[in-house]
Amino acid sequence: MRANRPQLFIGRLKELNFLKEISAKGEAAILVVHGRRRVGKTSLIEHAFSKRGLIKIEGLEDAANSTAKQLYSAVQQLAKFFPGQAITSWRPKTWGDFFRLLAPLIRSGTWTVFLEEFQWLSGYRNQLTSELKLAWDNEFRQNSKLLIVLCGSSPSFMVGKVLRSKALHNRAMQELKVTPLPFSDARKLLSPEISTKEACDAYLLVGGIPEYLKRLSSKSSIYTAFCAAAFSSTGFFVDELNRITVSSLAENPLYLQVLKFLGAHRFSTRLLLAKHLGVKPGGTLSRLLADLEASGFIASYSPLDKAEDSILERYQLSDPFLRVYFRQIRPKLKAILRGEFANETVRGMGVEELSTILGLEFEAFCRAQSATIAHQLSFGSVQYTSGAYFSRVLERQNKGFQLDLVFQRADRVHTVCEIKYTREAVGKEIVPAFERALALYKTQFPKVSIHRVLISANGATPELKRAAIFDNIIDLSELLETAEKLST
Repeated sequence: MRANRPQLFIGRLKELNFLKEISAKGEAAILVVHGRRRVGKTSLIEHAFSKRGLIKIEGLEDAANSTAKQLYSAVQQLAKFFPGQAITSWRPKTWGDFFRLLAPLIRSGTWTVFLEEFQWLSGYRNQLTSELKLAWDNEFRQNSKLLIVLCGSSPSFMVGKVLRSKALHNRAMQELKVTPLPFSDARKLLSPEISTKEACDAYLLVGGIPEYLKRLSSKSSIYTAFCAAAFSSTGFFVDELNRITVSSLAENPLYLQVLKFLGAHRFSTRLLLAKHLGVKPGGTLSRLLADLEASGFIASYSPLDKAEDSILERYQLSDPFLRVYFRQIRPKLKAILRGEFANETVRGMGVEELSTILGLEFEAFCRAQSATIAHQLSFGSVQYTSGAYFSRVLERQNKGFQLDLVFQRADRVHTVCEIKYTREAVGKEIVPAFERALALYKTQFPKVSIHRVLISANGATPELKRAAIFDNIIDLSELLETAEKLST
């Protein structure tokens, strides 16, 4: 059993420098912070502004539709920061009342008013933002050392209703989108005793979400830790989709329907999504998909040789945890809740299932690391487009045809990558399928040179290396080392 490690603040150097600059400007400012649930927004803000007067007021999840309950809670929370003041006797009926009572307390001095889960405080409505605008114009901005942080787990609300709000537009506003940690930082949240390969397993299973990674650091292996959190009726991951929905996507039930549909399919077109949801493939669906992309939950992609808005455009889940949740946890949810895996949670996901999941996730990870791979292969300065390659024409000849990762370069060289996440070194057994896929690809691009690359978790066998099938072979450790160098 691994010993629990003391939790220190890790990474986020760019974000911390950005927040430090805002704090040092000597001007009153409003900062809008958004990102998916569990990504580490609160820890970042509290760490960055720990030496300022930090007043944190958090919205109530179960009172999102009650301004009165939110105001009562806000008063009780505020009172803790000003002992000796008769704050608990306040009876504000509107947020405007609350801000007028707050203003004298922060009229001078260095303060950070941190409004956490802003979408719940505002009840997904515009009234709080409008009343904050009046308080900002008439009171708050007079204190040059005041920073107001509006933080929320609903990117669609924070961007669409706050950042784009006419009320707060151009009022010394700054934006910070908090994204999952890169592997180099995520690795530090895990036990130093585990191998780089096992740390990568964790990253592929749950992504760079700090709270998820911490859940995988206290068991004898990443595999057993994940199974304990995923296949026990009280496991942390079992109800996480509902928590994400409540905090990030509660304002529209169609968000969850999109996630469920994509979770049951490798990808979908806009037309298929529209048919499933019973909506037109225009405005409403476009907003739904744009919001989910802004949240980091889904991503769109088109064939590399087509425009981004091609009718062939596909949508898929882009959040690693959600992809794994829909493949492994949701289909077994009834059995999990019945306690069928309670005594041996590893029965919830066999080793072969794990290998399949990690293989698919490694493909997605490598596509996200395209700039790192281009740098590793010394063509990073050449203009290129990259991604998985698919084609209707080739799919008719070979059902399910797709190349894991292709770089179509301006120097008329196409770098075609075969990606394998295996326990052992990759051998010649992969060659026939790769050669068949490459032959099909060449029929569409007969005049370009092909650069063949293997990306493997554990390198290649001596036999495969001697066969000289691939021009370059990149192993996992090399890829991660290069990624870390580029991030510093």
